[in-house]
Amino acid sequence: MCACGADCRVQSGHRADELAEGAELVAEYKRVRHLVRHGVPYRPAGPNGEGPTVVQYAAGDGAGTLVLAWRRGPGERGLPDAPVRLRGLTPGARYRDRRTGAVHHDAILDAYGLRLELPGRGWSSTAVHLVRVADGAVRPVRAGSGRWGPATRGLRQSRVS
Repeated sequence: MCACGADCRVQSGHRADELAEGAELVAEYKRVRHLVRHGVPYRPAGPNGEGPTVVQYAAGDGAGTLVLAWRRGPGERGLPDAPVRLRGLTPGARYRDRRTGAVHHDAILDAYGLRLELPGRGWSSTAVHLVRVADGAVRPVRAGSGRWGPATRGLRQSRVS
């Protein structure tokens, strides 16, 4: 059954890989639906200008946020987009990207922003779902090593005090 109520398996012209992708997209939407319906909306980058349009939905308690971005045209300029500064996050918290596993600190997301990495040309879009990491889930392997534990899946990070 599709999210729209139709039986996708009997719709003509759909291949098995298309049905699998559709099921995956519906499952992803179900994971973020609460943010879209009940989150606090922000518009970090509007439809004017050369960069992508960006909307953000932040959980009222700062537990997570969803960032949706899309490029409205072919994007001929070829320059990288500026990072998008996020709002509505818990001060001092870290947030994990559910898709990539990358961990970001609130202070960096607020002051510098999040790079969305949309392709420079063509119509493109992305969705980034960030979830607050529990205290102690991101920790150094050993004091002074500058390396981070398995919670970050081997990603390198600089420490933020």
